[in-house]
Amino acid sequence: MSRIQAINRTPFKALLVHTFRDVILLSQWCCTTPYPLDPFQYATPHQQAIIKRLRRIASAFLVTIIFAAPFLLYFMDSGQIYVYSIPLSIKLMYYVQTAIQTSSMAYVLLVYQFRTNIHRFYIDRLVCVLEEFGRQDIDTHLGTLRRNIRRTLPVILLYILLIVTGYILREQSWTAVPKIVIFLATQLMATSLTLLYVAIFGTVSILLRQMNDTLESILHGGSTNDNCVPLVSKPVRLTRDDERTVEKIRSLQLKLLQIVLRINGGEYGQLLIMILLATFIFLNIELLQLYQGIRVGAFSFDVIGSKLLNTAHKIGMLFMFTYPNRLIQTQNIRGLKVLYELNKPGNDARCIEITNRFITQTSLFLEKAHEVYGMISIDMTLILSIVGGLTNILVVLVQFSDAKPAPT
Repeated sequence: MSRIQAINRTPFKALLVHTFRDVILLSQWCCTTPYPLDPFQYATPHQQAIIKRLRRIASAFLVTIIFAAPFLLYFMDSGQIYVYSIPLSIKLMYYVQTAIQTSSMAYVLLVYQFRTNIHRFYIDRLVCVLEEFGRQDIDTHLGTLRRNIRRTLPVILLYILLIVTGYILREQSWTAVPKIVIFLATQLMATSLTLLYVAIFGTVSILLRQMNDTLESILHGGSTNDNCVPLVSKPVRLTRDDERTVEKIRSLQLKLLQIVLRINGGEYGQLLIMILLATFIFLNIELLQLYQGIRVGAFSFDVIGSKLLNTAHKIGMLFMFTYPNRLIQTQNIRGLKVLYELNKPGNDARCIEITNRFITQTSLFLEKAHEVYGMISIDMTLILSIVGGLTNILVVLVQFSDAKPAPT
C-alpha cells in the first residue's frame, strides 16, 4: 500500500487559501500585494484593469505624502530649541535610514505591489506539494500556523496605538502629523511583508516535517521505540513503493527549495536587505538617543518607554524573519540524518543511488537557500551578528559622543 495516500485532493487548495487569507488581505490593504490575486479574489480583465489603474493613482498619492513628510518634518522642527544638541552620528544615521525607508516604500508602492508572478510562484508550488503529499492532519498544522499569526496582530496593533498615542500626547501640535504618517506607513508595510514571509516559510517547514516523518517510517519500518530509534540495526531494503515514495519526496522537496530560493534571493530578498539595513540603523539610533537622553536628563519616562518599545518591536521583527528559516534548517538537518542512514554501506544499491541525489539536493538547500540575495545568512545567527554589531558601534559612538547641554 502506498505511503502517500491518494486521498481527496480538492480541499488542499481551499485549505491553503484559508491559511493565507488573513495575511494576503492585510498585505493588500497595506499596498504590498496585488489586488485582485487569484485564488483569493476573482475579477474580469476589465475589472482588473480599472482596479490596477486606481491603485496606481492611490499609490502615487501615497508616495508623494511619504516623500513630503520628512521634508515637512525637517522644516517644522528646524526652529525648535532642544535641551541637548543632537550628535552628528545620530543625524547621519537618521538621514541614511530615512533615505532607505523612503526609497523602499516608493519601490513597493509603485512597482512591487503590482507583481503577481512571485505570488503565483509560491502559491502554485505549495498547492502542488499539498495535492501530491498532503496528509489528512495537515489542516491541524496549518490551522495552528494561522492562529499564531493571528495572535501577533493584536500585539502589533497595541504597539502601534501606544506609539501613536505617545506622539499625540507629547507633541500636541501639527508637528505630530508627519511623524505619525511616516510611522504608520513604515510599520503597516513592514508588518504585512513580515507576516506573509512567516506564512510562506511556516507552511514550507510544516510540509518538510511531514516529508521527514515519511522518510523515518521508511527507515524504521515500524520496528521503533518511543524515541524513533531502530531497535535492531539491519540493512535497509527498499520496496518498489518505498523507492517511488523517496523519489517523489525528493521532487516535491525541490519545489519547496525553489520557493525558499525565490523568496530569499529574488525581489523580496532585495526588500529584505533594505528592511534589515534600516532596522540595524534604527536600532543604533534609538539606543544611542536613549543613552544620550538619559545622560542629560532630556527624556521623560514616556519617551524612554516608547524607545524601548521600538527597540523590542524591531528585535521581534528580526526574530520573525530568522525563526522560520531556522525551522526549515532544522527539518533539512533532520532529513539529512535519515538520508545518511539510508545511504549507509550494506543497504541495497538502489537505496544508495536514490539517496545520493537526495543528499546532494538537501545539502544545497541548507547551503544556499537561507541567504538574503546571496549577501546575508538569515537564520538565528543573524540576531547574534546584529547584537554584536550594535554593541561595537554603540561603544565607539558613546566613547566619542559630542552631546552637550544647550547653552541657556
